[in-house]
Amino acid sequence: MECTGVYATLADRILRFVLTAFFLIGGSINLAGPLAVLSEYQSWGYPTWFHWLTGFLELATACLLIPKTTQLYAVVLGSCVMIGAAVTLAVHQSWVRTALPVFIFVLLASLFRTALSARSR
Repeated sequence: MECTGVYATLADRILRFVLTAFFLIGGSINLAGPLAVLSEYQSWGYPTWFHWLTGFLELATACLLIPKTTQLYAVVLGSCVMIGAAVTLAVHQSWVRTALPVFIFVLLASLFRTALSARSR
């Protein structure tokens, strides 16, 4: 069953808001670089600057999610970040934590579908 009309627009806005908040918070945490985050990146074998890159990409995703015209770019960028996070966590056998980036990826895929159908109209 597919949402149409007002409900589709409302669901789309809520989804964009939730994803924007997620990437805004995640990006801010990565850019702030608290000790816990830095030590995790180090334990995963990433270079010391990698949290900056991740934070920047997450904030860019959040910014691109706001206008509908750049939503597809946001979905692609955010999906790349979430796939990277899921792979990192899976490689380090943090199975429970892998669920969050996979879930966010599914939400992004849902948004991709709506954005693509809106663009084709």
